[in-house]
Amino acid sequence: MLIIFSAFAAIIPMLLYLVLIWKFDRYDREPFKLLFTNYIWGALGAIVLALIGSFLLTSIASIFIKDDLQLSRFGTILVAPVVEEITKGLFLLITITNKKFDNITDGIVYGGAIGLGFGMTENFLYFITYGGLISSWITLVVVRTLFSAVMHCVSTATLGAFLGLAKFKSMAIKVFYTFVGLFIAMTIHSIWNFSLS
Repeated sequence: MLIIFSAFAAIIPMLLYLVLIWKFDRYDREPFKLLFTNYIWGALGAIVLALIGSFLLTSIASIFIKDDLQLSRFGTILVAPVVEEITKGLFLLITITNKKFDNITDGIVYGGAIGLGFGMTENFLYFITYGGLISSWITLVVVRTLFSAVMHCVSTATLGAFLGLAKFKSMAIKVFYTFVGLFIAMTIHSIWNFSLS
């Protein structure tokens, strides 16, 4: 039963958020199929790559950091934001080539969709792993649905906004805006993780 309730608690709020950000773009709404493809990337592709990347970087860090608590904090505050924002952002580099992705708002919508997909899967994994007692499960659902998943949405939407801003600029400006957007996304993510740790 925990898995079923956790799946509903992870999926339904994120789909509602997805529809809300889709409707946010009132004047030139994006094709829902493309939006949902970005959402699925966040939910599956970005998660898998993030798990692999985090494992590799944490393994390397464990050579230098021997204390388990310090290694865990390093992974949470530095490794996770870097790896997760890169893996979420990868698909935006594909989506930006679509002619429908033509402004800042589109970047926010597509980036937000990826973040919500990522947040959905991450929430589900947290719910089934740490939600042993009903009270702790409910607390986890509320906190992660209202804050953690939204943080993923905001951070990747920030990168998307910078990509939207950069789309029709020169190559040097595109590269600059991409790295600035990625840095800000990582910073938002890192500050959030630091506040929790």
